[in-house]
Amino acid sequence: MLLEATDILFLEGKKSVSLRIDSSSRIRITGSSGSGKSTLLKILAGLKQPLAGKLNRQNNIRQGYVPQEMPPLYLPSLRLFIKEIMSYSLHKKESQKMQNLLKREMEFWELQESLLDSRPDSLSGGEKQRFLISIALSMDPQILFLDEPTSALDASLKQKVRNRICSMSVPVLLVSHDSVWNDCALEEVSLEE
Repeated sequence: MLLEATDILFLEGKKSVSLRIDSSSRIRITGSSGSGKSTLLKILAGLKQPLAGKLNRQNNIRQGYVPQEMPPLYLPSLRLFIKEIMSYSLHKKESQKMQNLLKREMEFWELQESLLDSRPDSLSGGEKQRFLISIALSMDPQILFLDEPTSALDASLKQKVRNRICSMSVPVLLVSHDSVWNDCALEEVSLEE
């Protein structure tokens, strides 16, 4: 078991949620706008505290997290953003491995390396999304958290993301309204009452 959420209360007035995530879990969290999907995903990823309930996580899980939107960055370039992320790595060897993986991911997602010298606010919505996916996958994740990863992409890139994620052998927790995920064999967890 990688993660176990017991009676997690993520929004006032909502019923609590319990989930058990193991190495084969592939979950799509659904619900109407404002139902708390993104909030629940952040709690499961350990980025936010629940209002109530208990979250047990296996220690030292490498996780990839793709937020719905790129966080506001006050750095002059994406290269400095990557350098900051890589500095959290425990060993220089791991940091180099992640940099090599990032380069491959950016090539896969059709992003030029020169993009790293751009200001974060100069990227298009699709570039931001592909960049965030590149970062998440360069972490060599043991579990992947995705919040609307295809919302700013055209049809061919949506399909490329879907094919890549659905073929991965790591647990996936996904929030998406996009129909491209309908045939990806994801267990659905609905937040509707």
